[in-house]
Amino acid sequence: DNSAKLWDIETGKELVNFTTGSAVRTCLFSYSGKQLFYTTDKSMGQTCEVRFFDVNESLSTDTPTPYLTIPVEESKVTAAAWGPLDEYVLTGHDNGVITKWCAKTGNKLKSVKPHSDKVNDLQKVQTK
Repeated sequence: DNSAKLWDIETGKELVNFTTGSAVRTCLFSYSGKQLFYTTDKSMGQTCEVRFFDVNESLSTDTPTPYLTIPVEESKVTAAAWGPLDEYVLTGHDNGVITKWCAKTGNKLKSVKPHSDKVNDLQKVQTK
């Protein structure tokens, strides 16, 4: 239905409806739980975007507004993950590219192409 929803898991009540205009590909809470982002597909006349929201602000309004929107001009986002301390996000793309974005400014910090095909998932790895 071209939306992302925030639910109360104890009651099953819908708390927030984020109207997106196209399909939502990924949706993640930050490690602090104070922010969330989702990515949209480039379809139905919409651009592929990463949209960031403050959770508390979203809960207190009928029409949540992103505090940051990053248009993704390259290949569509197929996977995503938050970086440590909620400072950046990583997006994996349909063309094998992985991009690091600043979660405060939306600046592209780094982009690499370690895969020749679509990135299906991104996972944090613990190092010693």
